[in-house]
Amino acid sequence: MNNENRPPDTIANGTESAIEALGAKPPDPATVGLLIARMADIEPEMVTWLWPGRIPLGKLTLLSGDPGLGKSFLALDIAARTSSGSRWPDGQPGGAPGNVIIASAEDGTADTIVPRLRNLDADTNRIYAIEGVKAERGRRAVSLDTDLERIEIGVRSVQARLLIVDPIGAFLGAADSHRDAEVRAILAPLADMAERLRVAILAIAHLNKAQQVSAIYRTGGSIGFVAAARAVHVLAADKGNRERRIFAPLKNNLSRTAPALAFSITGEPPALEWEAAPAADINVDELLAPDPPRPRGPKPESLERAKDFVQEQLRGSPGPRPVEDIIQAATRAGISESTIRRAAKHIGVMRSSSETFPRRSFWQLPNNLTEQSEAPVRSSFPRGDTPNTPETWLNCTKSFSEKDFISSVNNLTEQSEAPVRSNNTVRSSFLDDKPRRRFEI
Repeated sequence: MNNENRPPDTIANGTESAIEALGAKPPDPATVGLLIARMADIEPEMVTWLWPGRIPLGKLTLLSGDPGLGKSFLALDIAARTSSGSRWPDGQPGGAPGNVIIASAEDGTADTIVPRLRNLDADTNRIYAIEGVKAERGRRAVSLDTDLERIEIGVRSVQARLLIVDPIGAFLGAADSHRDAEVRAILAPLADMAERLRVAILAIAHLNKAQQVSAIYRTGGSIGFVAAARAVHVLAADKGNRERRIFAPLKNNLSRTAPALAFSITGEPPALEWEAAPAADINVDELLAPDPPRPRGPKPESLERAKDFVQEQLRGSPGPRPVEDIIQAATRAGISESTIRRAAKHIGVMRSSSETFPRRSFWQLPNNLTEQSEAPVRSSFPRGDTPNTPETWLNCTKSFSEKDFISSVNNLTEQSEAPVRSNNTVRSSFLDDKPRRRFEI
């Protein structure tokens, strides 16, 4: 008979008989330090909440997001509502006012935390700050690795309902935030303390840089952070409105998933302005996905303005115009040099340079654009800048045809007895790397 068909007592007796046959009696687990509880002896309990459906009492909750989005500000808003018993942003009742203790490693207490709490209508008599641990020389930063007993005494002394750790990565001590085992070794005792004291712990975490993975793997450097927490929320900027913040649930082991909420940071001094309705159609993976790469170069409207500017500058010139003059004029008009050069390339300006020192670069409109001008552009260079060979025109763009090229060079060589002729046997390349011909006089 296999074990699947044997009654439990038979299995137990068989195991005990086997141990006794080996000359050993099974010891009491308590004698070896193993704690075992019979499920029938455990009284069921209801989950209690600081913020119903979002932040449970007696548990560890994570709030993660990229820097600069307002995670710490949101945590202070939660602290303020806890201290005053105010209604939660989703309309849930706030309950009785409770005490809060804050461990912050980034924001200044006097110049940032206290002013924000007051602006959020917090009862600051109920909110406390952990400032450090006494040391031989003054004080040192608190650590979850070595100072958890001290933190527990502090939480007990103020009878806190909420402990905020901001950010949790700054309080890990010597633990490596990228090693799962080390992270769990820190967070497991912290979660145990939360359950013993029935205190809600809200830990702030930064997202890692692995943007191509699922959102559940983005919190901190290890999956141990998400695994240890019973509830995880993310804060991200709305893709369609970068000033709008989305507060969305990522994980909740204790209740059904609550809808995402949205707020903006407005006013001076700044405050959180929550939207009354939930944020609809929020997918956390899409919310945290990287933005598509921005196209390089100027915006289309900026490029069109620059093209008009180049044509205006060249049509008003009696001949090829120095590039530096056009760029200086464009700068005064608020157009960057890179944009003006792209515009010139789009137009297909004729490019040339002088033979004299110092060399100067010139632009001139191609024939197809000069024909549209009320004052046709003369194809002649200022005195001293005249090129002695047509090769100086070989920087012309692909939009300038061979026929127009020969015609333009002939206009520049009126004193020459021999017209420009095409030499089909000699090949070079245009700016776009296509074959071109060299012309001789």
